[in-house]
Amino acid sequence: SDTVSDYASPCAGNGNLYWSRHPGGIYKCTFLNGAYSSPKRITELGDGASPFISPDERFILFLNRPKMMISFRNTDDTWTTPRDLGSKIDNKMTMKGGDGPVLSPDGKYLIFCGSGYQNLYWVSAKVIEEARAQVQHTGLQLAP
Repeated sequence: SDTVSDYASPCAGNGNLYWSRHPGGIYKCTFLNGAYSSPKRITELGDGASPFISPDERFILFLNRPKMMISFRNTDDTWTTPRDLGSKIDNKMTMKGGDGPVLSPDGKYLIFCGSGYQNLYWVSAKVIEEARAQVQHTGLQLAP
């Protein structure tokens, strides 16, 4: 099919927009001086879908069905190799559906839709910091 679809458009605290395009992956438009840049594909994230960017752009959550992935921003503005957030989340996702993810306003919970879009789940956002700690052990220079 020649159909292109755009999904989700989360906005970072500084106004930068992130979204996914199927087929095509995750894109970013930088907001600077009251205007948006041309879209740039974030190649490190592969064909990810349904992104959620943290307000400070330290990490991005996205789907690579049936898995939820996370990538952290490096100090040079590239992104780490995506990591699966693990079975606590993957067991609730299916190839048929699943969407989200988002963080609660207080940053304590990761919320997502799973199991064919019929169920809403939440888990402690500590899974994000646990993944960050694992990445930091590899010696990468992550953004503060």
